[in-house]
Amino acid sequence: MARLYRSPVVAGLRVRLVREVQAPATRHSAITLAGNLSRFLLGFVTSVLIARFLGPAGYGLIALVSLVLAVADTVGDFGLTYTAVRALARVLGPEPERARRLARGFFSLAVITNVIAAVVGILLAGPIARVVLGRPEAEPYLRLAMIGLIAVAGNGFIVAVLQSMRRFGQLAGLQILSALTYLIGVFALVAANRLDVASVILLGAVNPLVGFVVGLRFLPPGFFSFGEALARPSRQAWRELAAFSKWLWVSAILSLLAAQLDLVMLSRWTPAAAVGVYALAFNLAMKMDIVSQTRLTVLLPGVSSLRTSTEMRTFVVRSLKRSAVLIAGSALFVPFFRPFIVTFYGPDYADAVKALLVLTLVVLFDLATTPVILLGFPLEQPRALAASDAVRLATLVASGWLLIPTFGPVGAALARLAARVAGALFMVTLIALRLRKMSRSSLLSSASAPGS
Repeated sequence: MARLYRSPVVAGLRVRLVREVQAPATRHSAITLAGNLSRFLLGFVTSVLIARFLGPAGYGLIALVSLVLAVADTVGDFGLTYTAVRALARVLGPEPERARRLARGFFSLAVITNVIAAVVGILLAGPIARVVLGRPEAEPYLRLAMIGLIAVAGNGFIVAVLQSMRRFGQLAGLQILSALTYLIGVFALVAANRLDVASVILLGAVNPLVGFVVGLRFLPPGFFSFGEALARPSRQAWRELAAFSKWLWVSAILSLLAAQLDLVMLSRWTPAAAVGVYALAFNLAMKMDIVSQTRLTVLLPGVSSLRTSTEMRTFVVRSLKRSAVLIAGSALFVPFFRPFIVTFYGPDYADAVKALLVLTLVVLFDLATTPVILLGFPLEQPRALAASDAVRLATLVASGWLLIPTFGPVGAALARLAARVAGALFMVTLIALRLRKMSRSSLLSSASAPGS
């Protein structure tokens, strides 16, 4: 055993492992993952408190309001958050003054778009509550929740700036603080015997202000000024941001539809019990997806600053190697799916295992393809990103129509897998063609250069 440990192969693997652990991307991923897991734990405790004190009816009403708020947030964001991360990451080093102008323009434009979304949401709260949700009593709570979009805009500004600066420790700490203050607020409402649907929604509306106020202290001196957020240089940045963000906005809306439509289709063609089985499998799969979301947070600033086809190809190779390790590690949990579900949720949910296995393939596929798809940002391909989500949505509808009536929850999971594969293949193909074109242009430029 000692001889094997000292062998050149094992020694080489050990050196490579140490190098990977010490790499900035690995440290940033570990910090972000720890922050996400901490937020998940705090959110779990908060949800248990709310569920136990309000009961299923109150908890369900809050869930419906939260769903509508998530849609309104997507509409109000207008694709600006990811656009700002991309734009700021590209200019923070070489053009600091331009970075400040973009940041101020992002803040003012994000506030404006979220105010518009909030006003529209308030005006449509009645029809949404009565027609869409079938819950007229949700109307005042929807109006209350929409006010929170303004606070969300401020918090989103801080998150995007810290992400673009790659200050992942501060970002994780800020997000944990927000989750902690929300939990403390819920505890305070319980202690004061004031916990009800309205107080929970109001707390959720104002809590993002904590992240915004504290986060302002993390920004470099002179980087942001309220007084200059609407100045002419900041307003001039709006067009630059909107040119890219409008397509990310379309992509986000299509992605939101694709993320929810399989459950809606399943509810139309199968009994309620089957919907519950699939909902459990879906929720568990989303917990596994936290690794992919962590990589997205960490990789986006770096990939946005890539310039040449050589840099992008190197990024793809390195990312695929790391994806292989993550996929192998995630696959180790598969044998525990059935005992975990049966033990904690009961034998009635045993059928969720099959759907969860298929949804796990979706998660693992995302781990492999997400870094490659992110090349759409430095390649200036926002339309392609939107088109890939359109392909994904169309594939989900077509495959769901074919598979769900026959295979139920497993059919819904297979439809989601088919949609992810179709959308990713579409985007990867476009990226490969674009990289090939860049390589040819680079070769032609080198050949025509003086002295070549």
